[in-house]
Amino acid sequence: MSSNKVSPLFLERYEMKYLIHKDLVAPICAYIEPYCVEDAYARNSPDGTYRVNSLYFDTRNFQFINRKEQQIASRFNIRLRSYGDNPVPPYFFEIKYKTQGFVRKFRYPIASTNPEDIYNLDFLSGKIDDKRFKNANLYLHLAYSYGIEPKFLTTYRRKAFLSFVDDYARVTFDMDLKYAAEDTYNVNPALAPMRNYDNELLFDGQENVILELKATTQVPLWMLDLIKKFDLKRVGFSKYHSSYLDYVNDARLHATGRGAIFGDDLAIDFW
Repeated sequence: MSSNKVSPLFLERYEMKYLIHKDLVAPICAYIEPYCVEDAYARNSPDGTYRVNSLYFDTRNFQFINRKEQQIASRFNIRLRSYGDNPVPPYFFEIKYKTQGFVRKFRYPIASTNPEDIYNLDFLSGKIDDKRFKNANLYLHLAYSYGIEPKFLTTYRRKAFLSFVDDYARVTFDMDLKYAAEDTYNVNPALAPMRNYDNELLFDGQENVILELKATTQVPLWMLDLIKKFDLKRVGFSKYHSSYLDYVNDARLHATGRGAIFGDDLAIDFW
């Protein structure tokens, strides 16, 4: 069986995250085989994985990070997503609202090689349908209201599956996590000095693969059985926040200013 479902422009779902050892990837893949198939990106990849890149935005004073640190239940992130080792358009501006484990995600695909064209009203005019236009306007509203700017580019390899027995259910494994401080609209990890952050400072031993189980309001029974069978312990994990923590820790250790994204004062001190 196969599935051609792709991420829509608007999506509501539950997201449950777990940190697992790499040796669990194969057994879990075997367990979900009766319910899932590889997604289109994975099927077209020689090793069954593909690269996902996300350029995260924040305010100058890291208001979005601050909300995460304060454990505010309802918050959002803004990012620009691309795919591949040397990504090409379309790129995707995404706004991801999160209330505890429930997520609402809005996407706007941009075909331009210059993502900053989203700020060009002439570029937007007459080129997109109503739903895409609303998502673009939502991004622009937040971008101008909060004065956002690029902060970190993250990249990782993803192994992904889609259910063929449910309306929507998805299983992903993210590994080889890297990031770089970024103050431009660069979405290409090959053009940035990427640094691994799947290390002992953020992960417990070798449990450095992020397993995500994603479903709409009805979590499938096979997914609940999967959690029980492999004794999975749910965690909160943010790739953007983890990149930030590793960057700040490394910058403090070296006691040097490493990039313009923090301005004159290195960062907000949360410790």
